[in-house]
Amino acid sequence: MNKVSSIINQLSGKDSKYHLPGRQVAFGIKYLLILVQLVVLSYLVNRYAVESHLGLPTLFPVILAGFIIHSLLPLKYRLSFFVLLGIGAAFWLLSWLPALLILALVGVFFGILQLPLSVQLRSIILLGSGAVFAGIWVYYPEIIPESYKVVPIVGSMFMFRASIYLHEIRYEKTPAPIRQQLAYFFMFPNLILTLFPVVDYKLFRKTYYDREPLEIYQKGTRWLIRGFFHLMLYRIVYYYFQPNVLELQSLGEIATYFLTTYLLMVRLSGLFHTSAGVLCLFGFNLPALFHNYYLASGFSDVWRRINTYWRDYVMKILYYPIYFKLRKYGKQSGMVVTILIVFVLSWLLHSYQWFWLKGNFPLRSVDAVFWISWGILVAINSVIQQDASAKKKTVSSQSLNQKTAVRAMQVVAMFSFMAIFWTLWSSPTLSDWWNLVLKAFQAPFGEWMQLALRIFGLVLAAFVGFRIFEIPQVKAFMEPDEGKTLSIFWGGLTLSFFALLTIPSVLTVFQTWVDKPIEYIYETRLNEQDDADMIRGYYEDLLITNQLSSPLADIQNRPTDWVAFPKTALAVKLDNWLRYGLKPGVQAEFKKAQTSTNQWGMRDREYTKEKPANTIRIGILGGSYSMGSGVNDGEVFDEVLEDALNADPTFNTKFELLNFSVPGYQLMETAYMLENKALDFDLDMVVIVSHGVDFGKVGKALLESYRDNLEIDLTYVQDFAKEVGLQPGQQVPKDRDLFIKYGEPIVEASYAFIAKLCAERNIKTVVVHWPRTKDNIEPLDISEVLKITAANNFLNIDLAAVYLGQKPEDISLNAFDQHPNKLGHQLIARALLKEFESNPALLELVQQAIEN
Repeated sequence: MNKVSSIINQLSGKDSKYHLPGRQVAFGIKYLLILVQLVVLSYLVNRYAVESHLGLPTLFPVILAGFIIHSLLPLKYRLSFFVLLGIGAAFWLLSWLPALLILALVGVFFGILQLPLSVQLRSIILLGSGAVFAGIWVYYPEIIPESYKVVPIVGSMFMFRASIYLHEIRYEKTPAPIRQQLAYFFMFPNLILTLFPVVDYKLFRKTYYDREPLEIYQKGTRWLIRGFFHLMLYRIVYYYFQPNVLELQSLGEIATYFLTTYLLMVRLSGLFHTSAGVLCLFGFNLPALFHNYYLASGFSDVWRRINTYWRDYVMKILYYPIYFKLRKYGKQSGMVVTILIVFVLSWLLHSYQWFWLKGNFPLRSVDAVFWISWGILVAINSVIQQDASAKKKTVSSQSLNQKTAVRAMQVVAMFSFMAIFWTLWSSPTLSDWWNLVLKAFQAPFGEWMQLALRIFGLVLAAFVGFRIFEIPQVKAFMEPDEGKTLSIFWGGLTLSFFALLTIPSVLTVFQTWVDKPIEYIYETRLNEQDDADMIRGYYEDLLITNQLSSPLADIQNRPTDWVAFPKTALAVKLDNWLRYGLKPGVQAEFKKAQTSTNQWGMRDREYTKEKPANTIRIGILGGSYSMGSGVNDGEVFDEVLEDALNADPTFNTKFELLNFSVPGYQLMETAYMLENKALDFDLDMVVIVSHGVDFGKVGKALLESYRDNLEIDLTYVQDFAKEVGLQPGQQVPKDRDLFIKYGEPIVEASYAFIAKLCAERNIKTVVVHWPRTKDNIEPLDISEVLKITAANNFLNIDLAAVYLGQKPEDISLNAFDQHPNKLGHQLIARALLKEFESNPALLELVQQAIEN
């Protein structure tokens, strides 16, 4: 018993009330409850693979084990242990080389901050060193092994914290111990969560065990649970409920898109609560980060409630220094100008943050309009609020119901405005956002009336909710202090709910609520819109900027040597609408795979133009899948299939499969490639590879070519462009319906053109549906495509089930590149071999080719 009391005394601190014998049992129970919550939370984070692309499931065992050891240590050793835990975590979470590099770079920059020089000189040296580091990151990333891991982590540790640190040490009377300074920069959750809250240095020091340890631990546990809840809520809204912006039709769908886009901000809240919750578990009793931001009643109120750490940083480092210099021109004028300057600087600082995290410095017109507009709105709101005395007189004459009604209307109006406004920041361009707004305004009057009724219902619900919440007992129950016992109840309720959902029979109850497989809740997946962007990004080198509401930017956090096809030695730039082709006779590493082209500029073996005797020649045309992006020579499906066919005793002839595929090529490029290159090789059969997304892809490629003044020299395309009045340089919005409208007739014309070319030469035509490795998106137009091809006498081979039962990660290159890997190609080759051996229609085509 004495030993237990000693441990409890050690856990609870020197002056703790729990040193009293009667309260030690209560302490032990609460401590065990915290541990139980953390264990269950760790299990759920792993079971649901929460932010798995960031490595959060790997971090939680470090959190749990570190917390237990840390809390059992004497207080004087805990800070040193926190630093050592961070160093050990670097090797656990990362491989040894990036861990060593991170420690070395942290040592360099931290050493600069410790130089016995003035703060001004240290700032200059740090800026100079940072500029050199940035230059290497941009121009010579290969100098730093695994720079895509190392630079974002080191950058996130110093890009804002260094400025706060230098600002505070000007005024501190007694420097903090070195271990506390190191702890400030080397917070181990930062190794995974590079998008990290801007923790204030003064608060970091001041709040270290400033309350009962148990209260701080419970606060941290609750924040971790809240972070988990927000990240799961984000996943549900993002994957199951956010509509595809390219498919929006009615005003209700557009409003849902605005609503869900704004709701997705909970991801930022989830990541930040997780980070701050971990710090609380290690004694840093930090203040709240967000405060009911969806209940803001004005522009200044939104600014006060969202990401309070960032607001405090901006106020301390930017606002007050600028305002004190400008207030001599008038307090109100100085305030307005300062607010506008601060918001412009906030825009630039977010781009600066993005640079260290993702390697590019976005200066988008969308960002400029968003931040400047928000600055103007906050400035206007602040001026209005200065007339506080008149406002108080007006408010004081209102009844409680009137005040609540006004607040409900203000909150709903502010939420509605921010939903539309936030979507602006998430849009690729201003025109994309504006076209969406215009589409909403063009909706029928009846749809506007329906939306108005829903908004009115929301105001009523807000009124009732605010009135109920004004009851003291309800407020205390719904919003307990984070360190109190009641917060354990809410945390336990959250954990219990998601624990129940791990039971399949319970989870399936919710299947009727959504139109996608409910079991996908256990995985990090892209929604339909981002999945399309992901595929497009492979061969257009798509840069995702400021999309904090989407995991796409993190999933696309590729190694620096994982470059897009146009930037490789394999690509040759063409001065026409094809843009790029494959360079003949090249050997290069592409996506870490040995990739070679033959003398004709094909990803294939060497072949003569003249077909050898007793040989069936099959030409394969498609894009990056069939070309074999990321797969070594000899492992591409056509080579595997060719070897298998030639080894099969069923056939008394030789097969040659010539692969004319090029990354990024769509059906129009395929038709052009067939006419201008493939037909020179005396083919017996042509195989066109389709992924079931032809209409949208072709329509988009067509419109983008005309937008960029690139004339498509296919007669049927030019005739269609004249018919619909498509002009060079014409700008078009991102609209799936528009893409399909233009794409569908071009798809029909392309297959008819290919069929005509082949029929004239007695070449057999086949279409193979090759499904994408990501099985979460149904190729909605594949059935229509196969109808078109059948009408043009193509033999259709549908391999839709070829990946059935395979996990996407087992058949894909990796998490950020969903092209099929070696296994993915082998499965396709086996399925096609089976078709050649047992499909009567295909066997007949082969026999006809032999006879010819």
